[in-house]
Amino acid sequence: MGKTGLHRLVPLVILLGALSCTVKEDRIMCPCFLTEDFGETGPAAEREDAWISLLEKQGGKVAHTTIHPDMYREGRRYVCSVPKKELDVAVVFGNRHYDVLDSGDRLVLGSGFEADSIFAHCAGVDCRKETASDTVHLYKQWCTLQLRLEGSEAWKPYFFEIHGNWNGFSLRNLRPTEGALFCVPRKTGPNSFEVRLPRQGDASLSLQVYDTDAYGLPAELKYEYPLGRLMENRGYDWKRQNLADAVITIDYARADVYVTVSEWDDGGTTNNITI
Repeated sequence: MGKTGLHRLVPLVILLGALSCTVKEDRIMCPCFLTEDFGETGPAAEREDAWISLLEKQGGKVAHTTIHPDMYREGRRYVCSVPKKELDVAVVFGNRHYDVLDSGDRLVLGSGFEADSIFAHCAGVDCRKETASDTVHLYKQWCTLQLRLEGSEAWKPYFFEIHGNWNGFSLRNLRPTEGALFCVPRKTGPNSFEVRLPRQGDASLSLQVYDTDAYGLPAELKYEYPLGRLMENRGYDWKRQNLADAVITIDYARADVYVTVSEWDDGGTTNNITI
């Protein structure tokens, strides 16, 4: 090859090297396309829009957004572009009264509200390649507590409050997070009340019973029951993926308290106790 041909070849080699480097850099900077598959979510997800949280493992927020049904592709699949990083993904259905903290990595229930009927999913997803996928599996994140009154005292106009030390959950792993919990059971019948409780991290829940004033508002504290301890002593497990429901029956005539844990997933009932 002559000098002229060599001189022409050298710039071409340099140009090809520069182009290949540019392509490589662009591929690194290109996003990953994450597919969230909602095909196995069942009826819990059919009545609600999904809310999705995308968090970097190192702590940064990628996105929080609502997914409407018209955003699905190829059935019940949602596709979005994300940075090429490892991400924590959470999907929530049914949120009404939880707020995202400024840190962006947990939902917290407002004071005075009972828990929402939340079904949630979380997963760590490796998004460092061109594409990534995650299948959404939903789990029940609340306990419905029924409060039943028996005996002559049941006819008195009492007011009930529940207090605890866990009022939210992490968007990285759905574990409960600490914070003051306060909610008031709803009256569902002459002698029955009901309230939804968020996942708890210990047995600190307490049930307070007040006499009421002329306006039906709480006046004097009459009784206080260690609700969390009663539930835990008879096998209630706040670490289950699908939280069970429970019933507490207060029999004033016999000075007894009965607790029943109801298995939500199969409808069974276990662990009746009297104290």
